[in-house]
Amino acid sequence: MAIERAVLSSAGEQNLIHLRVEYGGSGIWPRCSLLEGPDVNAVRGTIARRDPPRDEGFTRSLWTESLWSNHESSWADRRAIEKLIEDNRTVIWVFREDPASNDRVADPGQTPFYARCATGEQPEIVHDVAHVSGTPRVFPEPASSPRRNL
Repeated sequence: MAIERAVLSSAGEQNLIHLRVEYGGSGIWPRCSLLEGPDVNAVRGTIARRDPPRDEGFTRSLWTESLWSNHESSWADRRAIEKLIEDNRTVIWVFREDPASNDRVADPGQTPFYARCATGEQPEIVHDVAHVSGTPRVFPEPASSPRRNL
């Protein structure tokens, strides 16, 4: 599974983020979300530095998934996400800006955004993270993690 493209665009006055995700045609479509830049580095660093708190019942993959989901951006309208199958190997995701968002939500014109997609089932989760083109970059850029099990 790999994110082939992640792009910020606009449709009139509304911003959109398009993802093109190759997933190999397995029966499980990838689950995708948006993360705001600095949090991506923080999550990756926490995953790399620490073992999961096993006394709380976490396996490595469950703990990793919970860290990623805790950092999901509130920019997108979760009710308006579109998922379109392009062929038997590729899914297109379209995230729309939440019109009800307030001033505390990050602006993709000023904040780095990343797309994160995951597929598989516990304990084998495979994910990929990609910078959303059209949003600012953070240097150093996080290392790409295609097809990694965490």
